[in-house]
Amino acid sequence: MDIGTLRNLEKLFRLMDVKPITIEPRVEIRDGEIQVFMEVRDRRVLLSTMRPVDPYVADTALRSLLTRWSPACMAGVPLRVFRVDDCLFVSGAMPAGSGAELWYRTVRAQRRLLEACTKEEA
Repeated sequence: MDIGTLRNLEKLFRLMDVKPITIEPRVEIRDGEIQVFMEVRDRRVLLSTMRPVDPYVADTALRSLLTRWSPACMAGVPLRVFRVDDCLFVSGAMPAGSGAELWYRTVRAQRRLLEACTKEEA
């Protein structure tokens, strides 16, 4: 991992108010029911946010999630929205050369999307 990516990850964790952790190519952060996964590959950062859902409403929540997101709300970052077992995921690869501020906005937007669609289905 290059020094620029390392510094941006340190800044991201400060913005997220995460206690100091060891920065590795793969990091998982848990905040209540929400989990955030960060993976660094070839100077690119993949951010994924996951939330468990009730299995009886998981398909409906996924459809709701698919209708809610738009490139505009994600600062143009393309996302993948998918379900694994009883969990919904929103995942996006950060553009090369982007920094901690965009990454933080993306994680917050992913979280808002997941919270909105699971709240709606509750």
